[in-house]
Amino acid sequence: MKKIFLIITAMCLTTLAFAGDVASFKNLGFSEDSKYFLFSEYGISEKGDVYTNVFCVDVAKNSFVKDGIYRYKFTRTAVSGLSPEGAMLNALRNISTNIAKWTINHAVVGRMIYVKADDGDTLNMNFRDFSEKKEYEYELVPSVEKKNGKTVSSFYLNLTITDGDGSMVQYKVGNPNYKREGVLGYSVAQVIKSPDCKSLVFVIEKKEIDGDGFSIRYMVETVKLK
Repeated sequence: MKKIFLIITAMCLTTLAFAGDVASFKNLGFSEDSKYFLFSEYGISEKGDVYTNVFCVDVAKNSFVKDGIYRYKFTRTAVSGLSPEGAMLNALRNISTNIAKWTINHAVVGRMIYVKADDGDTLNMNFRDFSEKKEYEYELVPSVEKKNGKTVSSFYLNLTITDGDGSMVQYKVGNPNYKREGVLGYSVAQVIKSPDCKSLVFVIEKKEIDGDGFSIRYMVETVKLK
């Protein structure tokens, strides 16, 4: 009986620690020249609001393009049959002019060479791209601190790519000086190779403070390959 009580208590604590919601990530494609990458996160918040955020990134610069951030919140209460993915499609319709300007092709999503297998943290990982005979190894280096009573954090990635002949190239991905308020931690959810094979997109899972718990949101870091 005591064992059952401990299990139930642990489950309750886990629920309280989480408390927020987990967004869905959607790869919305690259531009025809692989210069831009479009993605979205969407879901239903604990308050019942349907939200969708759409982002367009300049892959070479590793930064958002001008007018490349769109945030939408639909305050309609979540009910059976309400689709947050449908809300994302509505948002895409609203920004279709810019999507056409960036020549985004939703069918051209690059090639995923890594996906996180479980819910554990992935601060260090080694994986292979068998089609190009390359080995990838990354180390995610986070920094979390309290500043004026608020949690702020940053991170960067040490990336090593080893070719089939044993030659190695190293990269530093991300900006460790960019501080994000309210983010508790980071992990790599996916790694995508651009259609022209000249860049990588790291899809980053963020653990954001949400009330007494946290929610999961997404961002990307990109790197141009040598």
